[in-house]
Amino acid sequence: MAADPNAIHLGVGTTVEEAERQLILKTLASTSNNKTRAAEILQISLKTLHNKLKEYGAATAEVAGEKKSRPSREQRARREKFDRVAASRVGGFIASLRMTGSTIRI
Repeated sequence: MAADPNAIHLGVGTTVEEAERQLILKTLASTSNNKTRAAEILQISLKTLHNKLKEYGAATAEVAGEKKSRPSREQRARREKFDRVAASRVGGFIASLRMTGSTIRI
């Protein structure tokens, strides 16, 4: 009997997270990186799929075996601006907590 090319094989001791990762990446590969279709097959939302891929550090191009393209100068500038604004807001929030003596429990 020939092995099913769409099957994934998990060994004893494989973590649930690793099994999920393999399943998601295999499904993406089988749909030619069509994220909408992969999310439908996996019965998860497209947002969840995007979050999982971000968590795995996997880009669509990487799943297809292509090199990941470098962000453009404009994209890098926007990201840097976003990071500066976010850092400023977080810093302001922390400063306001210090001034009021508030604490956050996680």
